[in-house]
Formats: sequence, structure tokens, C-alpha cells
Amino acid sequence: MRPLGRGNLDRGLLAVGMGALALVLLGSRPALAREAPSLQGTTGAVQGTVLDASTGMPVAGAIVRAPGLSLQATTDEAGRFGWSGIALASDAVPAVVEVNAEGYGAWRIEDVRLRVDDTLILDVALGPEPVTIVVPGERPADAWPTFPQGGAALSVPQDDQSQLPLPSTIRVRVTGYPYCDTGRPYTVQTIDFKEYAKHVLPNEWVNSWPTESVRAGAMAVKMYAWSYIAVGGKWPDADVYDSTCDQVYNPAVSYASTNAAVDYTWNWRLLRSDGQHLFRTYYRAYASQCAGAGLTGYCMGQYESRDLAYDLFTWDEILAVFYTGSKLTPVWMPPGGFSLRYYGNGYGDLDRVKVAIDDPATTLPGPPSDVGSTDFTFEWWMKAPAGENPAARPACGADDSWRRGNVIIDRDRFNQNGDYGVSLGGGSIVFGITGSDGTQRTLCGSTSLADGAWHHVAVQRRLSDGWMSIYVDGALDAEGDGPDGNIAYPDDATPLSLCGAGGTSPCANDPYLVFGAEKHDQLRSTYLSFHGWLDEIRVSNTLRYATAFTRPASPFLTDGSTVGLLHFDEGYGNVIHDDSVPNGPSLGDRSYGGVINGPEWSDDSVWYVPPPMPSPTPTASATATRTPTATATATQTPTATVTPTPTPITPPTPAPIPPLVFAVIGDYGLSGQPEADVATLVESWAPAFIVTTGDNNYPDGERALIDDNIGQYYADFIYPYTGSYGTGGTENRFFPASGNHDWNSEGGAPYLDYFTLPGNERYYSFTRGPVEFFILNSDPREPDGIALASIQAAWLQDGLTASASAWQIVVLHDPPYSSGTHGSGAIQWPFAAWGADAVLAGHDHLYERLSADGIPYFVNGLGGSVIYNFDTPLPESQVRYNGDFGAMRVEASLGSLVFEFISRDGTVRDRHIVNATPSFGDVPPSHWAYPYIETLFRGGYVAGCSSTPRLYCPDRVLARAESSVFILRGAYGNIAGPPYANPPAPSFADVAPSYWGYGWIESLFADGYTAGCGTNPLIFCPLRNHTRAEGAVFFLRIRHGISYAPPAPTGLFADAGAGAWYQGWVEAAYNEGLLPACASSPLHICPDGNLDRAWAAYMMVRAKDMVTP
Repeated sequence: MRPLGRGNLDRGLLAVGMGALALVLLGSRPALAREAPSLQGTTGAVQGTVLDASTGMPVAGAIVRAPGLSLQATTDEAGRFGWSGIALASDAVPAVVEVNAEGYGAWRIEDVRLRVDDTLILDVALGPEPVTIVVPGERPADAWPTFPQGGAALSVPQDDQSQLPLPSTIRVRVTGYPYCDTGRPYTVQTIDFKEYAKHVLPNEWVNSWPTESVRAGAMAVKMYAWSYIAVGGKWPDADVYDSTCDQVYNPAVSYASTNAAVDYTWNWRLLRSDGQHLFRTYYRAYASQCAGAGLTGYCMGQYESRDLAYDLFTWDEILAVFYTGSKLTPVWMPPGGFSLRYYGNGYGDLDRVKVAIDDPATTLPGPPSDVGSTDFTFEWWMKAPAGENPAARPACGADDSWRRGNVIIDRDRFNQNGDYGVSLGGGSIVFGITGSDGTQRTLCGSTSLADGAWHHVAVQRRLSDGWMSIYVDGALDAEGDGPDGNIAYPDDATPLSLCGAGGTSPCANDPYLVFGAEKHDQLRSTYLSFHGWLDEIRVSNTLRYATAFTRPASPFLTDGSTVGLLHFDEGYGNVIHDDSVPNGPSLGDRSYGGVINGPEWSDDSVWYVPPPMPSPTPTASATATRTPTATATATQTPTATVTPTPTPITPPTPAPIPPLVFAVIGDYGLSGQPEADVATLVESWAPAFIVTTGDNNYPDGERALIDDNIGQYYADFIYPYTGSYGTGGTENRFFPASGNHDWNSEGGAPYLDYFTLPGNERYYSFTRGPVEFFILNSDPREPDGIALASIQAAWLQDGLTASASAWQIVVLHDPPYSSGTHGSGAIQWPFAAWGADAVLAGHDHLYERLSADGIPYFVNGLGGSVIYNFDTPLPESQVRYNGDFGAMRVEASLGSLVFEFISRDGTVRDRHIVNATPSFGDVPPSHWAYPYIETLFRGGYVAGCSSTPRLYCPDRVLARAESSVFILRGAYGNIAGPPYANPPAPSFADVAPSYWGYGWIESLFADGYTAGCGTNPLIFCPLRNHTRAEGAVFFLRIRHGISYAPPAPTGLFADAGAGAWYQGWVEAAYNEGLLPACASSPLHICPDGNLDRAWAAYMMVRAKDMVTP
């Protein structure tokens, strides 16, 4: 193990550009207000170092001069130089410094201020000619980038790194020696990035330290390496060394505790405060050593991390202590993850993914993905563009003609028996098998998949009799008898030497399962490879499907029958992970290349639903142009004439939205004092509406008594009302369930005639606020039945499944569970499994709360009839009351349901709260934007930024491509695709037809919402961040229409002055409540501030005037 204390600070300075020099002078003034690693200086002398900033390596033989002071020195092998014999006062002495190094050119730095014991770093970018760099003696504090301490090692790349996926591999200079020695021989090895981290952490952190410290260390190890991978590596041929030149990597060292820490933190990252760049994490044994190296804020003290963990700091809190200015966020992944895009270049062992199914070097059985000795199922998602897979439909039958399709799966053994494969022929799936005895069968489907849409495909083979089947999108597409017996790849089989152009090369790909190409590179014109996208491949050692099924709605999860699971969500590199077991026994290798390089990582995934977030570019005219041409003129966005003082944007503080209040009464319909008292109690709550649990009209539902039993007390809630107790309500606010007594007269006709209800009126649904109610008829006389297989049950299951409301409440008369006289009823359907959050019932004249299947069940029958006693309580029973009459008062909001039973004297006898599970793991109910984000999610406008776990990324800044979807959904409703057909030629030079957002952006252009971000050529800037001013334009047009233009501005904001293109827009958005101010005294709107996803949700909900209960 390497000694603690060296950390990863022996790296020197990081590259700022190829061929650049980094000059380190001790004894000079830090004009850049940042420090280099400290060098010991001597009064009256200056020492320094010249480094190649592209590699961090010292430059020997460089001449460093200060001509005005008659000083000159030549750097030694370590790049060091020194000046002596000079008299430096405490005040800065101006000097000109020149650097000459062979291969680098000559460099001149003017007005360098030398002062005793100060440090200066000057990064000099190499060019063909000498340059002059003026370093003033004083410089305004805001004239330099606001990078913390650390010098060139902390220089920030100019590209946006916020959407980089986790690397799958890292290039390591392997010396096998733990201490930094750049002269030692090495080999460059490409290593799985996660395995690299697991074999670095135990060499850098003490594995027995507290878990939270080790987790913080895991983040530091990962982010240090990742930050170098992201810029192309620290070294010319590698990303890092395996030694203290970087981090000590030793594949022989591994501990369960450190492995667990890497796994636990793997899907998190640290970004700089700008939210766009990876945070480089340094560490040393003690924090004081970090300060001495000039890296305060970028360096963790290892022992201090241990002590903080003992003091109950969590790993993220530890990171925040040391890495000041960093932001901990989930690792970015496109919504829905990645897929692989193939281009049909499957020749020369390219444009394919290969999974090894045998290791000839051992006598062990092949990896689990080598199926064929049992039943098996291959299933995957695919998208085949129309016209890109030209293979004709094969003969289909007792042959191996599947090979002549565009090959998707190839587990062939060249010129040997016992193989199988899948291709696309004539646009349909073709599945072929050759048995161990040479018997062949090609099974052909009939459904065309060459339509540019995502399809789920499953092919299966039964071992015992060889029965083969093809399913497309859950429907059986073809089936038939095929060769039976074992067709797994034989362990330690020797491939034939018949492959290659001359037929004499070994068939090297024999022991592989290949996706996307014909594996042996034979007769390219005959054996074609696949064009299109593949995603989410699962291999199972069983038959998954026996009948038609609903195609999967989420990524596959591993189970006991899963032997291979490739999500294709790496998004980077060539290692494909198998998630069937941790780290996978069947890793895939992406063989990338071809005439058109493939397979490419693509964010066009089967699970991708573009997050609807708006991103306007204002146009010069409010007139919509539905048929734009590629020569259309875009309106450039000018710079604001007034620069606002940077002020944090404070989240809006809208007035609290009161919860929805409703009442529930049951077994109430008996005219008399108890019912009158309950009705008075209910009216005192001013409920939005009343729900009943049945038995509305005692004793037998007679027509002559119904108005006396109901209308006398509740007429004001009923519409239309035809009774004798007033005029009734102006809208219906009374929603009853029928009880057994209501059916005793005229087959329930008096009840059905008295009320006007939705649906067939016997059972129905309605929605109020965040709740959808499902009112059932539990009486055996219901024409559609009450059994689990009944029409009514199917209606309920479908309704609960389809409901988009935050809450689903089922109401019926006969209780599924009750400890009362009547006891539990016949309807005990799987309400919770179908999606119900609570079940309300009556029938027993008492109050009881029970818990079953994880949800509350209520018996509420004390509305005005006689009171019953309890029998032996059921195990599910939690609260029981029968002391007096009463009703339930319920408060419903997006965050909770609050149920109360209140007796007629006003006493709360029971109170039960059901808290919501937030739709997004990173937007809890306490988040200021929770109601807005939940409202959009429930309405189908947003899907989030991650599916596993489901995250919204509220703080992530919107890109313009994402918002094109949101804007059009705001204008057209919850549409699944762009409103117009894709034009054959792109309007914008930077948005190709293959880009996932092409159709959305073109439709946005066609509707006149945008004119692009630049001209000559016309460009859209799909990845550019959105501003608040742009949001004002789009959301105002969503509210008022595309032709809307704002009123003349009045100069409301100090940072949106006259002449700014957005002045009128931001003022209108502010006045209409779409965009709050960001500061006051004077009023600021921060027009150039980034628009993040939380603020976009707020603006969208307000623009659409959506209800946010």
C-alpha cells in the first residue's frame, strides 16, 4: 500500500494546451490571484520551474531571462532554474521575463512584478511566432475567471462536460511500481473504469476507516481520473499512471468495503460551481498539506475525512467540506439512457458487439450467455429505418436462409452444426436454427419492422422438441417446429480454419455471440449486416412467453432466469456491461468502425421521452411561418445594454394552495335527528363535494321517501335537483354509491332516477383536484357482476391503471374487510395492486380503519341510521369506533391524503395520513417546485432526466433541443411526436435528420416559435443553454398564441434597459406572473440567467393555467 500523505499532488501542473509552457516563478507577485505548488525560496534569489503544460513534464534546457535585471538561467533535467544575486525589496519590482526552449519558440512576458516569497504562474500558449503577454501590476478582481486556488492544474476546459456519461474504460500507464518515476518502462492498458476505481481506492484509502470516509474517497478517486479522461488524458498516450504520478492502481488489491464504496457512489459526480465542468479532486493525508500546495478548495485531507466520519458526517457532507464550490449531482444520462446505432458495416470485424461464450484457454464451461442446452429466450428492442435493410424475405423452411437477411444476432459455428441466429428479411424477423445433427429450420415472421419505430422482439426455442416462436410487440408473429437437442457452443471447441478471404484463416469469431453483424465476414454482398438501433438485450435460459403479452414498459430487471442483460447505457467507450449479475459474466465488446463508423452511442433510446422543456429564440416578427426554407433569416440575440449585478435567483413563493376538502357519509338515508346532526356537521366544513358509501334511502329505497331521506338535508349539493327542498345546487357536488337498501324497490329505479351521475350511474368515476374516485356497485344484483372476472372489475382495473391523478380512491357499499355485524363483503379485489390508494365502504353501521395490502380500508356507516356493535376484530383492524354518529372529513393535496372521522359533537375520533411517494427521487414535497413538476408529470408533459432511479434534475439547465418538445406540447397538448412530418432537408445546419430532436426542432421552426441562433448558415444551437429571457418569449406565446407581441416596455427592470430585445418580453412575463424578479432595490429580472428545469416547470404550469393543488 502506498504511504498516505503523498496523495495525488505529485502530478505538477495540468495541461492547458498542447505545446504550451507553464512557467513557475518563486519570488514574483501572483498577478493571477492563484498559487502554484510551493517551491522553497531564498531571500535575494528567485527559483522556478518550466513545465510542458500539455504533459506536466519538465522542460530541460530552456533559457529563462530577465534582461532588465541582467538575470539568466538554464533549466536542468527537472525543469528547474534559479536567479541569485538580486536585491528584491518588499515592493514589487517590474521585470520582463523571456523564455526560450527548443521546439517551443520564444516567449516574452512583460510587466512581471517580482516580490520576495510570492508565487506566480504564467501559462504560455505555444504559437509559431513569439508573443508578448502583458501582466499588469494590479488587476481588477473581476477581470479573471473565478477559478479557486490551484494554478494551471485547475484550468477549466472550454467545452461543456455536464452531459458526459461515465467512461467505460480508462487508459493507464502500467509500471507495476507504486512511486512516481516517469522514466520507468511502462505499457498502456485499457481497463474497465469501474474496476480501475475498485483497484485504486484500497491503495489510497484505509479500507477499515468509517464507511462515509471511504465513500468520500471513492468519489475523489473517480473524479480525479474522470477529469483527465474528459480532456483526452494527462499523458500523450494515456489518461493516468498507475503510480503516485497519479493514483496507485494495483489489480491484486481489493476489499469488500472499498468495492462497496465505489458501487455506492458510482452514479454520482462532482461538477464545478458553473454546472458545466467536472471537478478535479485532489487529496493528501492532511488538509494542511493541501493549503501548502495552493489547492485549498480542491483537495481533501484524508485523515480529516476519517475524523469527520467519526463525527457522523455523511460522505456528501465530507466532500462539501473540502471541495468548496463543487456540486454533487447524479451522473448525466440522456432521458431513457443510450442505445447503439449500427450502419450495416459488419465486415472486417467492425460495427458489431461481441460477447464471448467460450474461453479456449480454460476447461471451464462458457459464460452463462452461451444458451442452447436449455430452453432459451432472446429479446431486445430495435428500430430499423425504412429502406436501410435491403435483404429480401428468405425462402423460410427447412434451410438456413436466415443468414441472407440483415443479420441482428449471429451465434453461428462456421461450417459446423449446432447454431442459431436472427436477421431482418423483407422487413420482418427471421429466426433460424441448425441442430447438432445438421437439421435446419428458418422461421419467418410477417410483421414489418422497417418503419423507423421502436419494436420489442422476442424469439424463443424449446429444447425438448425444438419448437420455435417469434413475438413482435407482445403479439405472436410466427411459430413452428424446429431442430431439437442441445445447440450450445461446445466447451473448448476448436474453430475451423476456413474463414477469411482465402478460406485459410482461423474462424476467430466462432466462440462469440455477435449482435448487429454476420460474424465471419463472409461474402459481404450476400451476408448483410443490420442497419438501425439496438437496445436492451436480455438472454434467458427459459421460455419467457407462452401467450400474447403487453410489451415491456421499462428496462429489464435481472431475475433467476436472466443469463445476459445488456442495457447499452454506457454511452462511452467499448466495454458493454452485463447486468445479469454484478459486473456481469458476459461482458460485451463494441467493435467500432467501418465506412460509416458504427455502432455509435446514441441517445435515441426506446425509453426516451424527451423532457418537455421550453427554449425560445425570439423572432423579429410575430407572424407564424408554416413553410420556412433553409435560407430563412434568423434574428440574432443582442447583448443586454445593462449588465445586472449577479444575484442568486430566489425560488418563487406562491400563496399556499389550500387542500381539497370533501366529506364522506355512509348509511345515512333515514330522516331524523341523527341524520340532521351529521348534515349540519358536514356543512360546517364547507366541503367541495360529498361522497357516500351507500344505503342512501331507508328502509327499502322507496320512491316516496327518497327526497325526505336525502334532499331534505343535502339538496344544496345535488344538481339537477327535482325535489321539494329548495332549488338545489348549480353543479353536482353529491356522488353516491348505491347500497343494498337502494336496490330493494323497482330494481333500484328510484335511486337511478333521483341522481344524474357519470357513466352508467351504477358504477362510475370522476376526478376532483388531485383525486380520481371510482364508485362501485357492490350489490349482487349489478348487471355487470361483482366477481373478479366481471365487466365491472375489468373496468376498475383499466381505470386505475390509466389514471393520471395523484391519488385513486375506491368507494363501494359492502366493505372488503369489516369487524362489524355484517362482516367482510364478497368484493376483495386486488385494489392496491391495481393502483388504489384507499378504499371507502359502509354497510356496517360503525367506523373502522383497517390496513390490508399496504393501503387503508375504511368502514364508514354512522351517517344517521342505527348503530351496530363490533364482532371479533379482524387482524387487519387498527381503529374502531361506534360511540356516536358522524362523518369523515378528508383533505387531499399532491403531497398527502388526511382522513378524519369526526363525531357529530365535533370530536375527531380518528386521524390517518397517507403521504405521497414523489414521482421523482430528487424532487421531494419540500422542494419549492414540487407542485409544478408533479403537475406536469401527471399531465404527461415531462418524463424526467433518468428512469432508474426516476429523477427530474430540477437544477439542470435546459438545452434548446429539449425545450422544443416542451414548447410544442404546451401548444398542442400531450402529443407523442412532432406535429408535422419531418422535412426531407434540414433547415438548420447543426440539426441533422438523424438527430433525435430533428422533427421537434423543425416543427418549432415551422410554427414560427424560433428563427434559430445564427445565420450564414442558419443554425439552431440545440445544446446551448436557455436563458430566462428566452423562456419569457416562449411561455408568453404558449399562453397567448404564436402571434402575441408584448406591450411597449416601461423600463421596469434595472438590468433590462431600453434597446434590449427582451425588454418588453420579460416585463410582460413578470406582470403576468410567469417570471418572478430575481432581486429588488432596484428591481432585477436576470434576463441572461440560465433557465433550469425547475423554473421551466413553474413557468409552464402558469402559462397553461394548470391547477396545482
